[in-house]
Amino acid sequence: MKKRRNIAAALMLSSMMAMSSTAIVGSISASASTLTVKQADGDVSVHSYKAYPVIMGTLSDDKKILTDLSWGDGVDVDKFVGALKAFDSTKFASLPATGAKASDVAKLLSNYENVEGLAKVFNTADVLKTGKALTKSGNTYTADDLANGWYIITDSIDVTKKTPDGDEGITNVRSANLLQIIGDTEAGPKYSIPSLDKKIKVGDQLVSANTANIGDIVEYQIEVPVPNTTGYNKYFYNINDTLSKGLKYEGGLVIKCDNGTESTDDDITLTLDEDGVNSAKTGEYYSIVGGYDENNGTDIKIIFEDCLNTFKGKKGNFIINYKATLNANADITDEGNPNTAKLIYSNDPNVNYEGDTDNKDIPGGEDVTGQTPEVVVKTYTTAIKIKKFDQDGNPLKGAKFKLIATNLNKVIVSAGTTFEVAEDGTYWKLKNGSYTPVAPDDLTSTEAKEQYENDGKKYKKVTASQNATEVTASPKEIEGTVDDSGILTFTGIADGDYTIVESVVPKNYNQAPDVKFKISSNPTIDGASWGSDNEDVVYNTSEFMFEVNVVNHKGTTLPGTGGIGTTIFYIIGGTLVAGAVVMFITKKRMSSSEE
Repeated sequence: MKKRRNIAAALMLSSMMAMSSTAIVGSISASASTLTVKQADGDVSVHSYKAYPVIMGTLSDDKKILTDLSWGDGVDVDKFVGALKAFDSTKFASLPATGAKASDVAKLLSNYENVEGLAKVFNTADVLKTGKALTKSGNTYTADDLANGWYIITDSIDVTKKTPDGDEGITNVRSANLLQIIGDTEAGPKYSIPSLDKKIKVGDQLVSANTANIGDIVEYQIEVPVPNTTGYNKYFYNINDTLSKGLKYEGGLVIKCDNGTESTDDDITLTLDEDGVNSAKTGEYYSIVGGYDENNGTDIKIIFEDCLNTFKGKKGNFIINYKATLNANADITDEGNPNTAKLIYSNDPNVNYEGDTDNKDIPGGEDVTGQTPEVVVKTYTTAIKIKKFDQDGNPLKGAKFKLIATNLNKVIVSAGTTFEVAEDGTYWKLKNGSYTPVAPDDLTSTEAKEQYENDGKKYKKVTASQNATEVTASPKEIEGTVDDSGILTFTGIADGDYTIVESVVPKNYNQAPDVKFKISSNPTIDGASWGSDNEDVVYNTSEFMFEVNVVNHKGTTLPGTGGIGTTIFYIIGGTLVAGAVVMFITKKRMSSSEE
């Protein structure tokens, strides 16, 4: 019959009866003939489990306890006892240095309170002798033909993965166990793999990606579980969070333990120092360091200090919220503006954690840690490029445009390129206002040469742009002038309804009609999928922006009602009427004279 056991949190052994045995960290159950260990959900590491027999016995008639206890061949008895005495010289003082009886050791261990600390004793190499390796199959490990008794189950993983440096996505936890084998039993590890979840808060929703205007606030939420620190002498629990250069941390980070109550006693708020480089540290509870670098972004470290006491009595999850601003360094491509986070945590209760000498809660090179895979969230923004032409398709300069929308915040207005007179210039001006890198002297066609301005000047191309400009008008609008190539770009906009208005019209041209359109998106980690409801406003997937062609036509339009043109018609009409009257009177008189 196969039985499933939950190993108690304290070791219960005696010379006459053994009620249960303890899994120090990551409780594992066992069977009399077959030991089966099930790998924890989320654990991607490959373990090397071994079962070392420690104290063996005979199963009682009622099959509940073991009697006639004796030493197994899995440990060096004298070294095992010596390790116990070194670990707790008071509790185990009565044991002889050599020849200790298994029943005497079991009796002392039966009510030992610090059983978790024994993991480090059980797993020292010089104590262990002969063990049986468990065979891996899928997500389970098994060992057959094990006699009844108590076993030390060691758990080792690849030592090259004991630190997070260079090992992205490690999610492993080691366990130390002393357990009793009676009856076929299979169970999974008691521990769970620490995890990290990160989202962007948009209203009442938590999403992995969003869109925003430059200047908008983006709010982030990180959620990590309160970990089980059983068996550890020290526990590291650090969150590494990185904002890309398009996002500037605004401070006001809040940490709350969500334990299912309405209490906010555990809320901790951390803000930036005055210099904006390092944030404040609140006592010995939590701390955060970080500063903005316009080239590399911001690195934030959230360090849970004194974890063994900080996490004591807590349950549930830690909820971490903070805000950042999308700034002028924002990327408009499909790469977006990412924010990444990962959790670094202690994962081996079998070692004595030392930590860095400068900061006791930063893992040192010898401290064994795992880390979660990086979680990425992204914020996208886009741009609108206006391309100004005349009716013949030539670039047209001299126009100004307003971009109007209710949700604008800050916009980077870029005039694209301009051309300035320069002796070392490599461009020549054409009569239609555009520029060409082909010198007129290189042409043989007279007709082609006649297209040039022939002012004897050379020009150089200059990129001209204005800094990010905060829009405060209501309704919100921003204005810019096209460059000599008829180009004007507004960068840093999100979803919304927009109107483009030609506010200054080139001389001798008619004003172009307003362009109204709606920008929409479907933001995901892979891109924003921008779209427009106006077929004349097209998203350019190569330049990652919307393009609008605006055409001006030469000539004048017919004046409207009340204009001077109507007056002219009135005058002409009046003159014609007057002429008709004169002709009528003259004809009448001539007719009378003839009579």
